[in-house]
Amino acid sequence: MSIEDLERGGLLLPREEWGQPPAARTGRFALLPIGLGAVCSGWLMSAGDGGVLTWAGLGLFLVVLAAFTLVSLRSIR
Repeated sequence: MSIEDLERGGLLLPREEWGQPPAARTGRFALLPIGLGAVCSGWLMSAGDGGVLTWAGLGLFLVVLAAFTLVSLRSIR
């Protein structure tokens, strides 16, 4: 396939946009609570020592992981 074929198929950016960094669609504000939640979940799992706090930390980690995945997927659409 040539570059022209890829452009006609809509798989490439227009030539005017080549060499420019892509604009991020995800604001850093959306990632801040996710990062804080990840740190808190790690602390809870460590401080829990196998008890209830460990499971609370694991639950928070799974929620944060799902939120990070959703935010990341929305940013590339």
